[in-house]
Formats: sequence, structure tokens, C-alpha cells
Amino acid sequence: NRPQIQIPTIEDDSISKAQTAVNDILKSLNQKRHMDFVESTVKQKMEYKKSRPQFFASVLDGMLIVSAFLLSLIIMLSITKVDLFMNLSHPESSKMIFVATAGLFLAIHFVYMVVNRAFVGYTPGEWAFDQVCGKPEQMDDLTYIPKLMFRTLLVAATGFVTMNLLSFLFNKDMAGDLSGVSLMQKPHA
Repeated sequence: NRPQIQIPTIEDDSISKAQTAVNDILKSLNQKRHMDFVESTVKQKMEYKKSRPQFFASVLDGMLIVSAFLLSLIIMLSITKVDLFMNLSHPESSKMIFVATAGLFLAIHFVYMVVNRAFVGYTPGEWAFDQVCGKPEQMDDLTYIPKLMFRTLLVAATGFVTMNLLSFLFNKDMAGDLSGVSLMQKPHA
């Protein structure tokens, strides 16, 4: 004699109760997930506000730019075998060395600022102080990178200090107002 196995069917009371409980749980999870998404989207839209440049963010970015400049200068001097100290000690005969050194620094500054902001939205200094350059909808615009380039050139043309000092004194992002790409405070999660 074999024991008979009874297979539960949908009509059984215990299975229908279990299915109802599972359906209720899934519905409440789906509603909660939808509400979390809506709340986070609304929160992100509301929390992007203009910010003035942070002094310490500029200091951090400046240190990273100077270190990249020094590293590239070391690489360039080791490849070309040029004696930089001899050339710099005779400024009347090596004016082009000064121009080339300044050009290298400006190029590294330009690439650092534009590439970081174009691909990530902020520089490491801005990231550390919860800032982004431009609103998220601006970053998808075709004019975003040219505006970033103009902003970077504007800051470099004013000697890196004047525009930042004016921004600090007037308590607003002067370069952002002129270029159309302002620094924004990142929303907190």
C-alpha cells in the first residue's frame, strides 16, 4: 500500500490566504518604492540652489593643478634634457622658456577644470564641498561645454584671484553670472 499524496489546489483555504498575503505585501512594497522615488525626485529638484565659490575648494583644486603642472614639467624636462634653472636664471636670453612654462600651466589648468566639470560635473575641490557646476538639465545641453570653457578662460584671464575675490566680496558667483554656468549646492541625500 502506497500512501496517497494530496496536492494542494488553488481552491484550498490555506493557499488562497497565503496568496492574498503575498499580494498585499507586494502592493505595499510597490507603493513604498514609488513614493520613495517621487520624494527623492522632488527633493533633488528643490535643493539645487546657487552657491558662491568655496575658498577651500579653490585651494584644493589649486594644489592639484600645481602638482599636475610640476609632474608634467618634470616629465618634459627629463625628456628634453633642458636645464630649467640655467634658463630661468638668464631671463633676457630665454624669454620663450617663461612663455612656455606659463603656457604649460595655463593648459593644465584649463584641461583640469573643463574635463572634470564636463564629465563629472564638478572638480575634486567642488566635490569635497558639495558643489556642482551647472544644473543637471544644463549638463545635457550642447552649450554646456562652451560655457564651461568660457568660465575657465574668464577666471584665468583675471589672474585666478580677481574673479574669486570679487565673488567672495559680493557673496555670489561672478564667473557663473557672466558665463551662464553657476556653481550650485549639491542636494543632500
